[in-house]
Amino acid sequence: MKYCPQCKAHVKTVHDYCPICHQGLNGEMRESFVSPYPEKQETRKTLLPVTKNILFFLTLLAIVTLAVINLLASHETWWSLVPIGSVLYFWLAVRIGVLSRHNVAFRLAMLTVVLIAIVNVIDIFYGGNKGWARNYVSPFVLLSANLALGFLLWFKNTDYRDYLLYMLTIIVFSLVPLILYFTGLVEILWPAVAVFGVAVLILFLITLFFPAAIKEEIKKRLHF
Repeated sequence: MKYCPQCKAHVKTVHDYCPICHQGLNGEMRESFVSPYPEKQETRKTLLPVTKNILFFLTLLAIVTLAVINLLASHETWWSLVPIGSVLYFWLAVRIGVLSRHNVAFRLAMLTVVLIAIVNVIDIFYGGNKGWARNYVSPFVLLSANLALGFLLWFKNTDYRDYLLYMLTIIVFSLVPLILYFTGLVEILWPAVAVFGVAVLILFLITLFFPAAIKEEIKKRLHF
């Protein structure tokens, strides 16, 4: 029978992680052991493809309609980029955030990248390329994403792999604005510094209040 050192309890399971605290289990299970849990019926497998196809069709229809109306109404400005960007972000938010099986951190990172790309495209082609998107909106979108990841780590019961993935995502997000500033792509420094400072605070609090079991698991996995 397997044993959970965090819960201090024996667990009858064929899985490698505790169903309560999600930490690694010690020991081995007998080969003759049969899991008491019923086999899960995957209804999502049949529903997801249909939902994805319908959503993609409606999104494409909305984009084409907006572009055609823009072309027929005015050739001077591409005002349709704003609603098209909103439609695209909605589609990706549902597609990646709801209809995807990926990790929450991965989904949040993808949505953040997409949102930043959309606002920068709008700034360049519709806003006169004044730099408001890359100087102000992009850094604060990254800051918001870091705060969201921090709250997920604080409230969500995760294992050591999620902790490492979330922390790595926060580090990457915090460095992007500074890299863009020092390469000359961004002209305003203080938003980049704000993103980096908040990320350092989040990482400090996460490290300080790491659950003891998570620390031990990370040390064991990384051979510290």
